[in-house]
Amino acid sequence: MHLRPRLTGSLLRHAGHAGKGQQTSREALLRKFVDIQYERSEDLRRGTFRVRGDMIEIYPTYEDQGYRIEMWGDQIDALRQIDP
Repeated sequence: MHLRPRLTGSLLRHAGHAGKGQQTSREALLRKFVDIQYERSEDLRRGTFRVRGDMIEIYPTYEDQGYRIEMWGDQIDALRQIDP
């Protein structure tokens, strides 16, 4: 069984219900993460996110896995769970 990952909890509410196909600019999404106290970092650890080209990886403080958000222009093209 394959589950479609979605950002959960307060992160989901503050990130604008981020999911595949969602229209949002990369910059707006990054601002939302900073607004809810996530720190941009090259080392992915709880409470941080990192940016690599059109890919954003975020590691929620309350979960054991992180998420990779792949952007295509101003649209979320893919959202995957990752093991940071």
